[in-house]
Amino acid sequence: MLVGRIGAAHGIKGEVRVQSFTEDPLALVSYGPLMTNKAGLTIRILAARTTTNVLVARIEGVNDRSAAEKLNGVELYIDRAL
Repeated sequence: MLVGRIGAAHGIKGEVRVQSFTEDPLALVSYGPLMTNKAGLTIRILAARTTTNVLVARIEGVNDRSAAEKLNGVELYIDRAL
C-alpha cells in the first residue's frame, strides 16, 4: 500500500520532504523499513517533523543534499497486512 512519496531535498544535511498519504503523517517513522518503487531499495525513516505544509524526514544513510536529491520521486510502500 502506497503511504508516501519523497519530494525535494530540504536543507544541506540530507533531509527530504515527504508527501504522506497516512492519516497521521508522523506515523511513517513507526512503520520500520519501507519498500519503494526502486528495485532493491528500502528506506528507514529515522526521524520526522512537520512544518507548515510538509513532513520533513531524516533517512538512514542519507547524510547530504546530493544523496537526498537522488531520492526525489521515490514512492514509499508498506505491506497491506500492517
